[in-house]
Amino acid sequence: MGWRIPIWEVKIISNNTFGILEQLHLNLNSVHNIMNCEKTLR
Repeated sequence: MGWRIPIWEVKIISNNTFGILEQLHLNLNSVHNIMNCEKTLR
C-alpha cells in the first residue's frame, strides 16, 4: 500500500471504465431490442 498512483492515471482509468460501461449498456440495449423484435415476430 506504500506506492501512490498519479491522479491523471486514475482519471484515465476511470474514463476508460466509464467508456466500457457505456459500451456494455449500449450492447445490452441492442440485445434487448432484438429480443423484443423476436417476441413481436412470433
